[in-house]
Formats: sequence, C-alpha cells, structure tokens
Amino acid sequence: MIRNADEGDFPALLEMAQRFVTKAYARINVPFDRESCEALLWALLENEDGILLTNDDNTAMFGALVHGWHFNMNIKTATELFWWAETGCTDARAMKQCGEVMAQCLGAETINMANQEHMRSPALARLYRMDGYVPSENIFIKEFG
Repeated sequence: MIRNADEGDFPALLEMAQRFVTKAYARINVPFDRESCEALLWALLENEDGILLTNDDNTAMFGALVHGWHFNMNIKTATELFWWAETGCTDARAMKQCGEVMAQCLGAETINMANQEHMRSPALARLYRMDGYVPSENIFIKEFG
C-alpha cells in the first residue's frame, strides 16, 4: 500500500537513497551523503508543500516539492526530486501517480519528472509519454576539474 512516509521509514529510505545516488550520480563524483539525504527527507516531511511517499514494504520511494515557477511565482509546479523502486516492486507507477495527485491537491498546475539518460531512459520516456507527459528540456552536467 502506498502511503506518506514518516520518520520510522527513514532507515529503509536512506538505504534506497544510497543505491539511487550511487547509480545516478556517483559517475559524476557526487557520492551518497547520509546526512544530506536525511536532511532532504526531513525537509520534505516537514514542508507543507513537500511530498514524501513510500509503500508498506519500503521497496519504493517518491519525493517532490511544490513551488512557484521561478519565472512566474503565481503558477505552481511540482518538481520530482527522486523516484526509485527496488527490483520486483510493483508499486512504482502507482506511487508516481499518487504523487501527481498530491501535487495537484497542493495547487500544482504542472509536474516535472526527471529521466536519467543512463538509467533505462528510452523505457522511462515511453512510460512518461503514456502517462501524458511531453518532453520539455534536457539537462546536461559538466564536471569541473
């Protein structure tokens, strides 16, 4: 069952965060930092515009923040910060959809979802399109040094 995460879920969420960050960002020298990730979980949990979801067996997590567009603060959007599911989890898509509903309830008129180029990007792009998303922009990362 998909539900709001609470402090008791943090140990499992942090374990998933370590796997996610390692797969998504360690390749560009951004390693997992437990304190930073725990602070992020607390920020989402305590912010009235934060969304932090998990399921009863802690095999998936979804985090997003509702905020004004930086170029028009009168229009709210939601930005997905992470969406991760362990192998074999069957709640991932429903969890994303639950996050979308929550974002709408918090006043978001749009939602932005990431697509990591090196993490099954074509399959995820198809899923997003099936769920009504349209491509908007690509983000490129350059390492300095």
